[in-house]
Amino acid sequence: MTRSSGTPPRVRVVKVGGREIAPGPALGDLARWVRRQLDQGLALVLVHGGGEEVTEWARRFHLGTEKVDGQRKTTAELLPLVEAVLLGPVQIRLLQGLSAAGVEALGTSGVGGSLVEAEFLDEPRLGFVGRPKRVRAARLDAWLRQGLVPVLAPLAAGPGGEVLNVNADLFAGSVARALAAPLLMITDVPGVRDGAGTYRASLDLSEARALVEDGTARDGMIPKLTGAIEALQGGSPWVGIGQLSLAPGGILQGTGIPHPLPPTPRLRPPSPPGKGLPSLFSPARTRSGGA
Repeated sequence: MTRSSGTPPRVRVVKVGGREIAPGPALGDLARWVRRQLDQGLALVLVHGGGEEVTEWARRFHLGTEKVDGQRKTTAELLPLVEAVLLGPVQIRLLQGLSAAGVEALGTSGVGGSLVEAEFLDEPRLGFVGRPKRVRAARLDAWLRQGLVPVLAPLAAGPGGEVLNVNADLFAGSVARALAAPLLMITDVPGVRDGAGTYRASLDLSEARALVEDGTARDGMIPKLTGAIEALQGGSPWVGIGQLSLAPGGILQGTGIPHPLPPTPRLRPPSPPGKGLPSLFSPARTRSGGA
């Protein structure tokens, strides 16, 4: 499935949470969905989380772990465990699932070759946690042109050569921004809720910002919306946040956030705002409840 080097692929960045790639049938569903997207002529970059497994392994090794505004505080003692879990069982299991579905994938992180460079987000409060500053998009583009699916663990190269743990949603947002590509955040909730507790079929960029600023967004939704805003501000044509259904077409149920203006082309002309969004997403129908 090697692609002609002269044909820019239509790229989407897909962030999957740890629950979606836990052992069980959900992993197979995800892998088959990825295979269908490739068969439709798309190219994907996958960014994976794995926070629940990090928490479980930290418990086994009697290491404390806590989150601040959806970000995992990463001490010098915890960092090697984060690296080992994300690049070990989590990523290997995802690669195995993709391989079983006939997907040629390349597993790595943002550390190798300084693919993603980051600065400390808030060292006194969060320790070895980073904010992405640079993504080597040309390297990702080269892998995509070869027909590979890059699978990225959210670890980045720090300013002094340190490894920094990056929230997977923020990591994915930065990758989508660098590629000027649509961003799909597959999660276990059916979209984004507004202040009334209603799951929204769509939001505009100002509404997404307001949900973060006024405290409506909580816990893990804070970095999701922050990553979405980062992507959209950098030229991503749209962001979708929602659940992967088992519909034959791989419909995602969730919330779409389009770019407010026509995006600026970078490595390749991105899909226009709105195109692809209705076919990939159905409105979130659940009211209140959920995470």
